[in-house]
Amino acid sequence: MKKSYSVAVKAVKYAEIAIILLALSVFASDKPSQSYPKINEPETGYVLSVYDGRIAVFEYPDREPAEVFDVYISSLPYNEQLELESGIFVSDRRELQRLIEDYTS
Repeated sequence: MKKSYSVAVKAVKYAEIAIILLALSVFASDKPSQSYPKINEPETGYVLSVYDGRIAVFEYPDREPAEVFDVYISSLPYNEQLELESGIFVSDRRELQRLIEDYTS
């Protein structure tokens, strides 16, 4: 009888712990998630990046290139390849032209 009593007490304690954990998880999920300020994204501009392995110009925020050059990024130094794969954002056409000349000549 003593053994069954101690088993019953343990079962009740485990049930209490399970209920407490369940209640904590419910309360934790009801908390609003912390929101971070959005990064100000530009409305217009250009992105010099990669399309089919070649240097391309995208008009932000378009997903299709406005212009693709016959320069494969594999012919460029590794650090320049990484920069182009990440995308280089420029806000004006003059800066874009300078970058195109730098990467394609």
